[in-house]
Amino acid sequence: MESFEECASRELKEETGIDIPPAQFTFAYAVNSVWEAKCFFDANGMTEGLQKEAHYATIFMETFCSPLNKEPQTLEPLKCEGWMWVKYDDIPRPLFQPLARLLTSKGYRPPSKNQEDENCRKLEIYE
Repeated sequence: MESFEECASRELKEETGIDIPPAQFTFAYAVNSVWEAKCFFDANGMTEGLQKEAHYATIFMETFCSPLNKEPQTLEPLKCEGWMWVKYDDIPRPLFQPLARLLTSKGYRPPSKNQEDENCRKLEIYE
């Protein structure tokens, strides 16, 4: 059975090409997200899209890496348009619901400002 740390390390490498050992990951937070089935309509009342019922239990893992040798590649272009490094307060919107729940939760503590400098960037892995 794969640990959370092993999963985070594997997923990071599969999706970005960045190789960080499992021992360098720590558990950050977990959220439970449920979507009800919905049908979306355009201005003419025609069906525009369908959101199926879904339930995600999302485990967030943290690691830190140096920007000097850790540039992410887009290795799963059908699932992800691309990667970019951003400051914690500048994460682009709209957000995937589990990430939005993490960022607004009272239990999660983001990295301190001392850790977010040009020599150390945080990368969160979520599925």
